[in-house]
Amino acid sequence: VSTAYLLPRRQDQLAPAPEPAGSADKSKKPGPTSRYATVRLAPGFSYHHVNAGEDDQGIWFDTIEYARKPPLNMQDTSPVSNAMSAAGESGPGLLTRFRAAPPVQAGAVPGVVEPIRLPGPGSMEMPVIAPDLTGRSHRFVFGVRTTADRNYKGGVAPWTAIAKTDLATGKVTYWEPTPRCFVGEPAFVPRANPAEEDDGYLLTLCFDGVAKQSTLRILDAKDLRECCALVLKRPVPFSFHCCWIPASEYDCAPAARL
Repeated sequence: VSTAYLLPRRQDQLAPAPEPAGSADKSKKPGPTSRYATVRLAPGFSYHHVNAGEDDQGIWFDTIEYARKPPLNMQDTSPVSNAMSAAGESGPGLLTRFRAAPPVQAGAVPGVVEPIRLPGPGSMEMPVIAPDLTGRSHRFVFGVRTTADRNYKGGVAPWTAIAKTDLATGKVTYWEPTPRCFVGEPAFVPRANPAEEDDGYLLTLCFDGVAKQSTLRILDAKDLRECCALVLKRPVPFSFHCCWIPASEYDCAPAARL
């Protein structure tokens, strides 16, 4: 399954790809319209997707959806920061599912698929699941909360907590660092031979704006209890995905920078 998110007021497209009839000759590359079926989605915007797969109800696709493209000012750590948060006209980032029937032929599928809102924080980003479940059904979604508090009453802020959503029960659990400490994109690390889907750890790089210090926090994915914290030698600015720092700034081997 692939997606293309367009400008506001355009309609997004989810494109499963059935094999076209008479395609045995692999030497001839079919054009896009002959190879793909396009399913039109209700207007929206997404930076990051959760997962996608197929079950007995058809094709499903989970994502974090906004009303329109939000700003990406990742250097703004003010209490009203709009860094991919609920601020402004883009609205909150909501955990969302789209469902479509498996296409029977290439080309445009009539109709528009409407979003299904899933349980989750008032606004979230950077969703991750257990890596072994990519393309298969999942129960838990982890990510960062992008509202100032869990009740969605404190306005907006940079990423203030790690959130765990249980899609089976609707329960949302949070791990919150100290005030003015901003979390980064979590990484899920399964335990060896995991017994359950959430049997593992979450790693998140946190920037403390008061202490001007960065730490790698390791959380138990079961209950978001903090297991340990590794203090970095130098602060890493609040950002997402990764930060690049010249190797010359470190006086130790790359494998021992923590």
